[in-house]
Amino acid sequence: MVPSIIFVWNILKDNNAGGGRRDALPGPYVLVLAPTRELAQQIESETRKILPTVAEANAGGNRQQHQQLIQCSCIFGGAPKGQQINELRAGVHILIATPGRLIDFLHIQKVNLSNTLFFILDEADRMLDMGFEPQVKEIHSHLIQGGEGEAKSYDNKKNLLSLMFSATWPKEIQNMAKYFLKRDFLRVNIGSTELLANKDVKQSFIHVQQENYKLDELKRILLEKKQEINKHNLADGRILIFVKTKKTADFLEFQLKKLSYDCMAIHGDKEQRQREYIMDCFKRGTVDEKKGSSSTAGSNVQKKNHMILVATDVAARGLDIKKLKLVINYDFPMQIDDYVHRIGRTGRAGEKGESITFITKKRIASLPILTTLPTC
Repeated sequence: MVPSIIFVWNILKDNNAGGGRRDALPGPYVLVLAPTRELAQQIESETRKILPTVAEANAGGNRQQHQQLIQCSCIFGGAPKGQQINELRAGVHILIATPGRLIDFLHIQKVNLSNTLFFILDEADRMLDMGFEPQVKEIHSHLIQGGEGEAKSYDNKKNLLSLMFSATWPKEIQNMAKYFLKRDFLRVNIGSTELLANKDVKQSFIHVQQENYKLDELKRILLEKKQEINKHNLADGRILIFVKTKKTADFLEFQLKKLSYDCMAIHGDKEQRQREYIMDCFKRGTVDEKKGSSSTAGSNVQKKNHMILVATDVAARGLDIKKLKLVINYDFPMQIDDYVHRIGRTGRAGEKGESITFITKKRIASLPILTTLPTC
């Protein structure tokens, strides 16, 4: 993001030097695509932290307010369109979007990509997994050709700089790179190209004879962790539990709340405001009842960071949850790649973490693969 922000800054500086308005050249100049709402919002939040500002005195001249010079906006589905459209009308230099909502706005001509020169595709492999390839190709066509009636300030096909980020490099992603990037694209590897598990995560596997035994095993693990937290008076005991379906997520939330655990579930059927609230609670580690909760009545609100989040794979990619100590794979992931990404939510930034995976008879054949995964 830093090079693109410098690029936008230079455009604005040139516009001002020429006596033009700050938004004389309509944006966005930078487009970032993310597969999920949560990841898009996280990118926006982190981007805003590094945007340049200027101090302005208020009317009394006593206090200074910091005005954002580069306008950044995030558009995604599941939220009202009105506010997002108003932000676009006001002028946006950096636009972060999910594919579906961006295409909606392109179709009704609320977004003009004719001057976009930075195209950043984050979590490209996840985009493919979620079936977004047709939408991304349509967006790319707007970038290099422009929509109907769109005045073009640049030869977009020649000047567009595309960056694609992917945690894995299978043939599907290689074909995607050949399609979206130039023929002589530069490939940069950070670490090994092999699928690697995080060496800072202690991996454990529990063989469960039948599916309906998993809940009892989970209760046992959570009780042990609760006793350990109380014994050592630990401040942070947050746990992330991954499941396969929305139904299982809601089931576990209900069962764990009956046991007075501070638990919430997140999945695609939750409203956007609920998902934002749940992720905010989990990152902070507490539930503030005054703000309202998506959970049912009777939940036990704890003051320390002891929240349990039950999630489908919507939370598995890209999200940065600081100091998370334990991930439990209640349901086995569909692919080995997903397993690596799930356990990668813990053991981040040099911290130590732990993962526990339930293995049933159907998945026992995958155990040798997991136990021999190389680490980085």
